[in-house]
Amino acid sequence: MHWASSVGLLGNELHVADLAYQGGGPWVATGIKRRPLQDLTCTEKTPNRALAEARAPVERGVARLKSWRIFRRFR
Repeated sequence: MHWASSVGLLGNELHVADLAYQGGGPWVATGIKRRPLQDLTCTEKTPNRALAEARAPVERGVARLKSWRIFRRFR
């Protein structure tokens, strides 16, 4: 299951999402995919790390909610 998290920026909405949402438009911030048989450069890895840092707390929060017994039957 993929997710997108809304972050308000200056009255506009920017969604931080995983790589499955790539091509979702200018309001979706995703990482940079590795090209076939090539590694990412350092300048391409930097925004990927920043997005991962922004997504990590949300991922942990969702994981904690999924572990709560009361929410198990609603998934």
